Amino acid sequence: MDDVEALMSGEDPLEASDETRREVEGYQRAMTYIQGLSDAGEGFRYDLGLLNGLHFMIQEHHPDKRPGRLRRGPVYITSPDDPMVMDYTGPDYETVPDSWRSWSRG
Repeated sequence: MDDVEALMSGEDPLEASDETRREVEGYQRAMTYIQGLSDAGEGFRYDLGLLNGLHFMIQEHHPDKRPGRLRRGPVYITSPDDPMVMDYTGPDYETVPDSWRSWSRG
């Protein structure tokens, strides 16, 4: 927790890895952007472009995860104790509404 607080305030972490630093910085950029949109007015709406942009901000240091683009296959979260154990499996790609998939072909 101390490392995250240090990173959020622009200080060097004591123990956090470079990967953790990049994760926190990505989330911080995305949340700062969302805060900036808080007064965007009635014309604002969440859309695929915004979600893809936020995903890119958060995951850009993981090019293998296709940051900023919809997935083409399964997605899951593994257990921190055992990477072979799935803690969460996302819905099948084919169940994503056609409108979202067609936007990704743009």
